[in-house]
Amino acid sequence: ELFHTERVHLRHLKVMKMLYERPMRNDPNILPALVGLIFPNLDELIGVHENINREFQKCREQQKLVTKVGDVILSQFSGVRGDHLKKACSIFCRDQAHALLVLKKKQKKEKLMQIFQEASLSPYSGRLGLKEFLPKEMQRITKYPLLIDNLINNSSPLSDDHSKLIEANRLTKSILRYVDGQMRECENKRHLDELQSRLDTRLIENSTDPNMEPYKKLDLTKKKLILDGELVVKAGGQKSHDMHCILCEDVLLLLIKQEDRLVFKCQTTTIEDRKFTYYPVLKLSGLLTKNAGKDKYAFYIIDSNSPQFYHMVAKTKELRNKSVLRSVYLSNFLTISDHYSYFLLLYYNYLKLFDCFDLVGWFN
Repeated sequence: ELFHTERVHLRHLKVMKMLYERPMRNDPNILPALVGLIFPNLDELIGVHENINREFQKCREQQKLVTKVGDVILSQFSGVRGDHLKKACSIFCRDQAHALLVLKKKQKKEKLMQIFQEASLSPYSGRLGLKEFLPKEMQRITKYPLLIDNLINNSSPLSDDHSKLIEANRLTKSILRYVDGQMRECENKRHLDELQSRLDTRLIENSTDPNMEPYKKLDLTKKKLILDGELVVKAGGQKSHDMHCILCEDVLLLLIKQEDRLVFKCQTTTIEDRKFTYYPVLKLSGLLTKNAGKDKYAFYIIDSNSPQFYHMVAKTKELRNKSVLRSVYLSNFLTISDHYSYFLLLYYNYLKLFDCFDLVGWFN
């Protein structure tokens, strides 16, 4: 099955080149940048799978009944060949989500429609459109571990093939993780570009508050996005606000949506004649997090550098679990146990800040 499906996959790549990539590249009315976005390295990818298919074919020719496949399979996913496959796959797949969106917007243009219609009439297309052909490379590397698993399950644990197949399986999973990571990174970059274009930074730029000075030239495109989503946020004793929260590797942004813009807005509160400002930009270093009791959708964020806390409620439990509490950057946060004494002092000095929940529950 592994050998047969490799041959079928190679055929799909060549059909995609013949029916779509070559006509689009040869058409002077279609921008080369669009062709490059959709097919960044199709020729290279075809070459990689031609080599794999060639080695598989040799193995079949050398054995009337194919019983030993460990060497040939391991050689395709290790060393120079494995690195070449990994890099070629990542280049082709990493920006594919964006390419499909662009293609969807432009496919109604006359020249593209003509190419797509001619391709759909070809007996080679198998009634598949370009949007079905493009994901096939990712589907292929996703299937490698499953196919090799089947071989492992049907081989003797004492055979040489068994250990080689286990190593090949590990390498295919490593390739898959790498390509998947490259895709997420590219999607995050595209998303950050979109978020940056929607930011309304006038409050920061016009502010004389020294706490806002470091963020006057805030550029999300230079940061690493962890996640973003809608949360209901209550700062101190203030009323709740629907906010769009953006979690990056070093900061958490609390933004208010106004039409299509994401607006920075400070909130202030006065307690015992003292004014406290709640800022829309929070540094991750120095933040404390805690589940909000039995509420599956809520959690608290405390700024250890000031007497400020934020009560946040996610729209779904999944978003809550993915947010600050479960972030891979949670290690940057201060832990509740490490700051027991700090909270006691905070409780003593700013008791009224915590009148909306039972602080004693934090220490149980």
